[in-house]
Amino acid sequence: MVKDELRVHCFARYNDDSYLIHPDRQYAEHCLRRITEKAAALGLEVHKAKTRIHNLATDDFTFLKKRVHITDTGRIILRLTRANIRREEARIRDHRAEYDAGRMQPAVILQSYQCWRSYAQKYNAYGAVGRMDKYFVEVMGDMLQREYPGQRIRFRHPPGGDYGLSKSELPGADLVHVPMVAETQEGPAQ
Repeated sequence: MVKDELRVHCFARYNDDSYLIHPDRQYAEHCLRRITEKAAALGLEVHKAKTRIHNLATDDFTFLKKRVHITDTGRIILRLTRANIRREEARIRDHRAEYDAGRMQPAVILQSYQCWRSYAQKYNAYGAVGRMDKYFVEVMGDMLQREYPGQRIRFRHPPGGDYGLSKSELPGADLVHVPMVAETQEGPAQ
């Protein structure tokens, strides 16, 4: 529908998340209305709280739980969202509680944390990873000393990262971000 009927060529979707890019804001609003109508005809509902029209020249936006930033040169940078970092902090606390209750092994905790670190570093989140390393040691430090006596657990930080980037100066293009909510008998599925 988007490519054929609306003739929008900059369009992508992943499961229930999608976006389209068009230089004319009014046409982007028209597309959002048509998509909403088509979704309703199919028994789906557009998640209004998450649906936005963004100006790519001035706004960052979230897509697939990543923060998308476009630099003034047009480079696209994906970053972690604050919610992702808060979830990892909660996971570390939960893992500590599970360890204290005897339900989780230290090796599993380290592996889980190392997986998140690798994931975060992929998105140039070196500052967030460094702060999370300190938090991890703060919460898990005594457990690590008890379980691994005499061993030093170190986290390595690869060089690089994008810091202090300015907003994009691209010509005004607008992005329509349209997450969908499927209706079920129990109510909307999130």
